[in-house]
Amino acid sequence: MVAYNFKKQFAPLVESWEKRQTIRANGKRRHARPGDALQLYTGQRTKHCRKLIADNPICYEVVPIRMQKVSVHEDTSYILRIGCIRIDVDGQIIAPMQVHQLAKADGFESTEKFLAFFADRLPFEGVIIKW
Repeated sequence: MVAYNFKKQFAPLVESWEKRQTIRANGKRRHARPGDALQLYTGQRTKHCRKLIADNPICYEVVPIRMQKVSVHEDTSYILRIGCIRIDVDGQIIAPMQVHQLAKADGFESTEKFLAFFADRLPFEGVIIKW
């Protein structure tokens, strides 16, 4: 089993199954693989820790994701006030409408809030874990 902690803002969306994925950076520990049971928490390592879904959902897909700032001249980038960002999912550059869908699926109210969340983490390399 692999455990993931969610910020307070995402907890209700995970509990209601409205949010069925998470984007995580590559790091020292391995991420879930398809078939792995997931333990989904909020408030880990605090006295307010609680499990968000009693039955451990099963990971069915893990997809690589990469986000990076690019020059203004690349027409494949998504341009916002925070700059030009290119997002590759599974090796394919995604279009603005797909960025919007990704943001919604990950629990963000808007594309702008999604990109602002990751802006200080760029360049970003990680995975989208789906359950």
